[in-house]
Amino acid sequence: MNAWNPYDGHLVPSMKTLELKSLLLPLLLVLLLLISNIQIAFAEIYRYQDENGRWHFLDNKPKDQDQVDQVDITPVNIMPSMKTGKERVVSVPQELCASDSARQSLFFKKRGGYIGKEGKVTIENEGNKDNPILFATNDYFAPVTVQVWFTENWGIRSSPKLPLTMEISAQIKKQVVDIKPIDPGLRWRYKYRTRHVLGTLNPNHDRNCYYLPPVPSGNAFRVTQAFNGKFSHNHDGSRHAVDIAMPENTPVIVARDGIVIARKTDFVLSGLSAKFKRRANSIQVLHGDGTISIYAHLKFRTLKFYEGEEVKAGQVIGHSGDTGYSTGPHLHFAIVSNQEMSWKTIPFQFYLNGKPSTPERGMKLTNAANEASLDHAVSK
Repeated sequence: MNAWNPYDGHLVPSMKTLELKSLLLPLLLVLLLLISNIQIAFAEIYRYQDENGRWHFLDNKPKDQDQVDQVDITPVNIMPSMKTGKERVVSVPQELCASDSARQSLFFKKRGGYIGKEGKVTIENEGNKDNPILFATNDYFAPVTVQVWFTENWGIRSSPKLPLTMEISAQIKKQVVDIKPIDPGLRWRYKYRTRHVLGTLNPNHDRNCYYLPPVPSGNAFRVTQAFNGKFSHNHDGSRHAVDIAMPENTPVIVARDGIVIARKTDFVLSGLSAKFKRRANSIQVLHGDGTISIYAHLKFRTLKFYEGEEVKAGQVIGHSGDTGYSTGPHLHFAIVSNQEMSWKTIPFQFYLNGKPSTPERGMKLTNAANEASLDHAVSK
């Protein structure tokens, strides 16, 4: 009997051969998966970033690179009811933020784009050199505030007049300014600059909204640095932040309803050199009053939600870690807003033991008064 040559078009395999192949193929696939899982379980993965910013992943540590990260691929061991991160594992008191459920915000009702789309803002000239027309494209699931101003202006007019500050709603493209010479027959010149900051400009923080301690039920976790902490909470970007000591892989709980607008999940290492200040895994959640909560120093690839997804207080959003500018495993939690075109932290209160409480160093955070049976967890 002739063997089947896949390149020989006139020979066709017999039905018995096809039946045998159809039986063996699933078995082979299962075997390959088992083998690959065994290999992954014992693998060591390394990565480094080249001069062009590209990441390279290897199964052997490169000898010609000074800065090499070992990637932790250990599976996260979490309770079965927490595997999806979509269930509420802590009950939510009605006093937490009653206005959130009633508030009708644009970014909650009309947030186009697709889930997982990474946010960015581009400002481009879609006119020409003689008549620049600037458009801003906002790919975030949150509004951004754009500013445009002349650095040089001779014989030029603009509509609207510069300088200007404009809010660009989530997931839209919008014309910002149209620049023209007053008299094209005369000499003219211009230069301009732009900048943008994520979030509505100077939003009003709802002081009647409180925050669940972002810790799982059943344990208490100590605040190691509170407002105005001397170590690193001593400037506007972190003055009202809180550090909570947590062993690695501890489930981190959503403190207040919102929409995920940004996430970082690929960092592994930590340290106190300046390079680590932008290397913390984190997730940012936009709230109905225009403020944003930040959960930082999370473990490599443990985030449960993507950009554009809605999160509910009491859900697991990720797992604590020790990444970025850090001296040990902990969670950095803060509420920020765009204040005068700069992110600044805002004082807030946890809803602790049945009442609002301002975070203090040494305070033990728990959701004991808000515990929900995991057997009766409320679905997302």
